[in-house]
Amino acid sequence: EDHRQARSLAHIAARLLDHPELSFTSACGTALRKAAWRIFSQEEVDVQWGHLRQTALRCQDQELVLVSQDT
Repeated sequence: EDHRQARSLAHIAARLLDHPELSFTSACGTALRKAAWRIFSQEEVDVQWGHLRQTALRCQDQELVLVSQDT
């Protein structure tokens, strides 16, 4: 199962890199969109962890960080 998920994620990433101007579904297609949903809906999968960590690392040496939010 993990190998299939890793392969699906690699395909998703490649499609998104090839077509950054398209929506997720348009770039990946229905099958990969469904695979992404199955992977990302798992409780143990945290897709924001890497983004949050990298953002914190970029901010740590800044004297002031402004954060905007739209929700």
